[in-house]
Amino acid sequence: MPGFFEELKRRNVVRVGIAYVVIAWVIAQVAELALDSFAAPDWVMKTLLLLLALGLPLALFFAWAFELTPEGIKKEKDVDRSQSITQSTGRKLDRVIIGVLVVALGYFAVDKFLLDSDDASSTPEDEKPELAITSSVAPPAASDAVSTVDDKSLAVLPFAHRSPNPEDQYFTDGIHDDLLTQLAKQDAFKVISRTSVMEYRSTTKNLKQVGEELGVRHILEGGVQRSGKRVRINVQLIDAQTDEHLWAETYDRELTADNLFDIQSEITRAIAQGLKAKLNDSPVASGRKAPTSSLAAYELYLKAKQLTLGNTQAEWEAAVGTYREAISLDADFALAFVGLSEAHLTMYWSYGGDPVHREASRRALDRAIALDPEVPEIQMAEGFYHYWGKLDYQSALEYLTRAIELMPNNAEAYMWRGWTLRRAGRWNEALESMHHSLQLDPRAAFNWLEYGQTLSYVHRFDEALQTIEKARELGGLELWAQGYMSDIYLQQGSVQAALDIVEDSLRSNDPQFRLSGWDPLLLAREYSRLQKFGQDWKPDWEIWRQRFYPKEIFSAIAYRLAGDADLARVNAEQGIARLTADGSKFSDDYRKQYALALAYAAAGDRRNTVKHVQSGIKQAPRDAVENMTDQYYMARALAMVGEKLGALELLKPLLPGPSRASVRYIETDPHWDAYREDPDFRALLDRYRENGS
Repeated sequence: MPGFFEELKRRNVVRVGIAYVVIAWVIAQVAELALDSFAAPDWVMKTLLLLLALGLPLALFFAWAFELTPEGIKKEKDVDRSQSITQSTGRKLDRVIIGVLVVALGYFAVDKFLLDSDDASSTPEDEKPELAITSSVAPPAASDAVSTVDDKSLAVLPFAHRSPNPEDQYFTDGIHDDLLTQLAKQDAFKVISRTSVMEYRSTTKNLKQVGEELGVRHILEGGVQRSGKRVRINVQLIDAQTDEHLWAETYDRELTADNLFDIQSEITRAIAQGLKAKLNDSPVASGRKAPTSSLAAYELYLKAKQLTLGNTQAEWEAAVGTYREAISLDADFALAFVGLSEAHLTMYWSYGGDPVHREASRRALDRAIALDPEVPEIQMAEGFYHYWGKLDYQSALEYLTRAIELMPNNAEAYMWRGWTLRRAGRWNEALESMHHSLQLDPRAAFNWLEYGQTLSYVHRFDEALQTIEKARELGGLELWAQGYMSDIYLQQGSVQAALDIVEDSLRSNDPQFRLSGWDPLLLAREYSRLQKFGQDWKPDWEIWRQRFYPKEIFSAIAYRLAGDADLARVNAEQGIARLTADGSKFSDDYRKQYALALAYAAAGDRRNTVKHVQSGIKQAPRDAVENMTDQYYMARALAMVGEKLGALELLKPLLPGPSRASVRYIETDPHWDAYREDPDFRALLDRYRENGS
């Protein structure tokens, strides 16, 4: 056996093997770069690696069986040992190996220390989203990568209520909420928002599991006990991965507003010390100034904030009254005026659109500014007001961006900024801002829904469905999720699946959910059910903030598509009469123009359809989300009356997205049946079908 190994060495078989492996590695690295540049399919690289692997035994065989001589390559057995030059050949192979290794090490150093550092420095680490917006991969949940959890990340679990009076729960929750607000003003650590931590009240899960689900390294637990004129707040900071207690403290103080805010500031400083983080010491971030010295006013403020967590008109009306009570006790309580402004604005936007609420919102906000313009929450409230109150998205963005600067851990500010960017038509920025919000509030189901809907608008349908499934897993919004998923199924051409998933919504008494069933019924050509849909539509459901839905128009469109022109005309004329009557409840704005366009289209009135389509488009405020929806409705209206060129002109910018009108959707929409064989229509769809729209 020793003789065999000596012979391998003499014939340079070992050197040839080493040289082959090193050279093959360099070839593979160069090939990988070149093939990536040319976007070559994966099989090309795999084939090259296979060939290189197969070449090794062949190289070893030739090194054993043949020898390089001054006369050329000869079989080893034919070479006179006294004339052999294998030693000289071996030295040459050594130089080749060393040279290739130097090249390989140089490549490794450049790739590791120059290219990597350039990539890392191009975007600061703390500004990189977990998901690049241009990626085709669905965003990861916070718990998907525990190994990358920020060491300075924190979740404050709901405080235990230890007071003897159960009605004081609002006080405990309010202290917890205010502490989160205080922490949100710091950029020294990442803090998970209230929505995501509330489900862990009295949880039986261990802290490591909670940390993984929320994507944080540290957990703050605590309790609040109020008794007479004393308050006791105890807190402890825990490393969720190791279960190590980093710090604990009990604050036993006289119950005053000033003491409560002092405790929050002390807790913030202690957390920073435990996490070895440097606090922003500005007056705004440190929260040294108590917003009120009236304990009674502060308690009413906490009650009002708890009411705003509800989702009914009665709760918001009660919040308005409770904020007013707080202000009656302290007329200089700026934060109470901010809360009052937001409550009035919600009443305006979500419950009837009465401009009285919008005006009251503005007055309350102006009073807050006069009292203390440095309050960060004022920037948020201004953003809300310009978004909901004025539909002024540029101004809203300016205020919300400032709010994020002052409250860098405020998930709500990032989500509102995302919604505003979406309305402004800045889609990628909207997705980025929404995703950042979800990092801070990873279990906010509704925000996952909104993120998924935005992905669907830009025609990233598979990612959108995955994201909405995430929201369904979190629970509580099933009908919302079903409506969003149904819309995506229609974009993908799965009409029956879309209809199946909204059957519950079609039985709902909420018009928002009922409306989500209209398009699935229409594309499924369920005309009798569409006619009943119009008959069952209630008068109270006809006026929406950005659209009118007279019940007769639903019925008229259903009859028109079913081929009953007479009944379509009768219903359309009834709707037109109500829309144009003196003293009509339908205000004279762009919403009426769009409703009239659809009514005249169902009646077959070409001239008036074109007139009101043009008027509606001219009068409508600039809103990328609503504009793309209305533009498709108006394209349908023009299609119904034979205005092909106008219809296609409106359709053209919608097909590549953002829109709710993909090629597959249009292929199943009966509004376009008359154009199926039209060469212009077919060419338009073919152009975007090739692009996957």
